[in-house]
This record gives sequence, C-alpha cells and structure tokens, in this order.
Amino acid sequence: MAIWIALILAGALFLGQQKFFEKMWLRGLRVTLRFGEQGIEVGEPCKLREVIRNEKRMPLPALQVKFATTTNFHFEDDGGVMTTDKVYRADVFSVAGRKQVTRTLTFHGKMRGYYQISDIQLVAQDYFFSKRFAKAMSNQAAIYVYPAKLSLLPFEETYRQIMGELIARRSFHEDPFYFRGIRPYQPYDSMKHINWKSSAKHGELLVNSFEHTYSREVCILLNVNCHAVFKKKEVQEFSISIASTLSERFLWDGIPVAIYTNGKDALSDNRIEAPRGAGKAYRITIDRQLARIDLEQTAENFREIMERQCESGRTNVQYIVISSEHNDELLDSFARLRSSLSGMCMIVPETREEKWQLQDGMVGWEVETLG
Repeated sequence: MAIWIALILAGALFLGQQKFFEKMWLRGLRVTLRFGEQGIEVGEPCKLREVIRNEKRMPLPALQVKFATTTNFHFEDDGGVMTTDKVYRADVFSVAGRKQVTRTLTFHGKMRGYYQISDIQLVAQDYFFSKRFAKAMSNQAAIYVYPAKLSLLPFEETYRQIMGELIARRSFHEDPFYFRGIRPYQPYDSMKHINWKSSAKHGELLVNSFEHTYSREVCILLNVNCHAVFKKKEVQEFSISIASTLSERFLWDGIPVAIYTNGKDALSDNRIEAPRGAGKAYRITIDRQLARIDLEQTAENFREIMERQCESGRTNVQYIVISSEHNDELLDSFARLRSSLSGMCMIVPETREEKWQLQDGMVGWEVETLG
C-alpha cells in the first residue's frame, strides 16, 4: 500500500512540476541579441552578445537559445552550429532565479551586406528533463558590413590626373559647417568669426577657424549590371568596392562626393543613392548605402540614370562612371556625354579571362579577391 501511495505522489509531483513549469517558465524572461557595433569592415571582428535575464525566483535548468544568421559570418566559436543556407546556432544556458547571464560570441564579417537577426527560438526543459517547451520571440539586431577597401595603386595615375584637374579648377572657401578650432585673431579676420566667450576667458581676441573645402565635387555613377561570363558576382562586388574606396579617398582629400547607382535597396525597392556630402564622416553614410545594395533584385537601366545625372552639364563636377557592362547604347552615351562635359571618365572592372577594348576616357581595373 505504501508503495502505491509513493508512486501516486511521485506521479502527482511529476505532472505537477510539468504544469507549473509550463505556466511559469516564460514569466519575467527577457532574451536579447545585440551586435557590438553598428557597422564593421570586411574581415573585421565584432561581438554578438546574448543576454538572458530571468526576473523571477524560479530557476531554468536548461534553456536553449536558437537563432539563424548569414553564412557570411564566421564565428570563432563554432560549437552548436549547423550550416546550410544559413548558420543555425543553438546555445544552452542554465539560469538561476533573478539572475542575468551574458555570453559574447566573436565573429568576422566575410562579405559586404546589411544583416539582421529578427527572430529567436527559445526551448526550455522542465526539472526532470522530461518535456520541452518552445516559444518564438522577436528580436531587433542589425549590422552593416561595409564594402572591402582596395589598394589605389592600379588607379593611382588616373587619380592624380583627376586630382590635378580638380586642383587646377578649384576655388577655396571656408565652410562654416566644418569647425576646425580656435586661433588668435589676425587683421584679415572677419569680426563675425570672433569667439567672444573664449576671448574674454583668455584675455585676447580669438577667432573660430573652419576647414576649407573645394567648390569642385565628384559624382560617382555605379553600374551593378554585369556582362561578365566568369566571376559575375566577384565583378559586381568589386565594382561596389571601387565606389567605396574612391569615395573614401576623395572625402579624405576634402572633396565633396555624391554616388548614384542602379542597384536596389535590400530594405525596399528604392534605388540606392547618396547625394552630395562632404567631410570624413560622410564615408559612413556612403558605405551604409553601398552595403545595402541587393544584387538579387533587378537593377534599373544604367544608361538612363547616367544621362539624367549628367544632363545638367555642371562644370564643377567630375563624373566617374564604374561599369563592367559594355553594350553599344551605354558606350555611345558615355562618348557623347564625355565630349560635352569638362570632366568624365569610366572605370572598367575586368577579369584576366575577359578584357575590354577600352575607348578614350576609359581605364581598366583588374578584379582582385576581396576580404
């Protein structure tokens, strides 16, 4: 009789803990995934933090956190990882009552893109490990992997020619949006630049100084369409890297840059573009736009975009076309526009297997392995 009573009590305890666990395990449970940076360069390491916060007294003996990321992330810790079309991770935690557990995963971004982790799957086991309970949760974590930067050596001569033309036709002016610092007053300084607060503090006239910028600017026109038979994806990514590298270099040299492409935004159907901007920090704006180009979407007609941007005929703009597409309509349009504009050239990304017959104003750039 005692044995039967014990068995009944054990069964009741077993079923009771299952019901109790099922009712309570999600209460006060917060799970978040967060990237350590908003954006990284290709190949640069970054942290992904898993934070589990259990706000109730009840402990969770075995909590599994499952999520999927892109195969373009390489995790240094590959435990609990399954890779197919995505990287599926399943990390196991034991969380005491009213405790927070944080686990940091280090990964490297292998390819340009905009990546999100929007879903988490939680799987918990009861105290006898007899039953599993699952719950899907939403998450908001996103990171940019910026385009790979290239060596400018293959383009150095052309770059110097462009810079020579820009310098020859420049006009300097102080830009009030780019504050540089404070210096002593000189007789030629304008009274409106005097910093009266600092002057009173130091007992002498001090003026605000600003960076000088060029009135000349660069407009980069990027064509993501590609006629390459071999290494098509590599050529497209290399074209994007050229645009990123050149914009960074021009901005570093104090020249305003605008970028227009026929590539579509991964977050919408809109065409990617970055209007005229200046300053070293503007490269992040440009790189974020370029990182979001989705090569799986159908790109717009590039010739029409090129003609629309160049039709103003502005004499203070240097146009740089980046295109591995070579149809007659595009080439004829480029030749016509170049003859009427003060500055225009085309960079042609090409592979060793496929070389272009370059026309006037065109320069080839051999595709390299990125990353």
